[in-house]
Amino acid sequence: MNTLRAIACAGATLILAACSTLSHQPAASRLPMPRPYRLLLVRPDIQVRQLTADGALSFREDWTDAARLAVAEQLQRVLTGRAGGNVDVVRSEAVNADAALVAELHLRHDALGKMLPRPKTVGRSLGDAATDLSKGTHGELLYVMHADFTVRTTGRKTLIGIGMVGCSLLQTAVLGGVGNCRNPDAGDQSAFASLIDGQTGEILWTTVVTSGVGDPRHAPGAQRLAKALTRRLPDLKPARR
Repeated sequence: MNTLRAIACAGATLILAACSTLSHQPAASRLPMPRPYRLLLVRPDIQVRQLTADGALSFREDWTDAARLAVAEQLQRVLTGRAGGNVDVVRSEAVNADAALVAELHLRHDALGKMLPRPKTVGRSLGDAATDLSKGTHGELLYVMHADFTVRTTGRKTLIGIGMVGCSLLQTAVLGGVGNCRNPDAGDQSAFASLIDGQTGEILWTTVVTSGVGDPRHAPGAQRLAKALTRRLPDLKPARR
C-alpha cells in the first residue's frame, strides 16, 4: 500500500511539474486575438462505456469512435461559427498532428483537472505538450476536451426502475412519502474543455458539463454537448478584421 501511494505521489509530482503556473498578463488581456489565426481542435478524448444489469462496466471502442467523430464534427461547426471567417478552425487529424503529443496533452489536461478544481486550472501551463503541438500544427489557440458517457443496457434500466419503485413505496409506507429515492446511475455523463495558448501552453479558459446533454454517439446529443462546451467561450473573433 505504501509503495502504491509513493508511486501515485511521484506521478502527481511529475504532472504538477509539467503544469507550471505562469506569472505574465492574465488571459482576459490577451483575448481576443489581435489578428487572424489558426484554432486547433485537438482530437476529442471521449470514453463510452456500457453498464449491464449485473453492474459490470466495459469500454466500447466502437461506441467511443462514433462519439468522437460526431462530437468533433459538431465542435468544428460551432467553433467555426463562433470564431468567424478570419479564423482557420482545423482538427488535429487534418494537419497530421503528432499522436503522441495529443495523447500527452490529454493526459496532462485530465490529470490537472483531477488535482485542482477545474476553474483553478486557468493560468496553469500544460508545458511542452501544448507548445510543441502548437509548433507542429501552427495552431495558435488549442481547444481540448474530454468526455465520459455510460450507456445502460435495457436490463440495467429495468433493474434500477424496479428498485426505485420499491424505494418510493417503502418511503410512503414508513415515512409518509418524505425522502428522496435517488437513481444510483444518475449523472452518467460528464465533460470538460479548455482553451489553451499555443505559445505558452497556458490554460486561458475552461468549462465543465455534468449531465443532461444526451447521447454523444448521435448528432443531436453531440450537438448539444458541443454547444454546452462552448457556451461560455471568450471572444474568438480577431480584434482587427
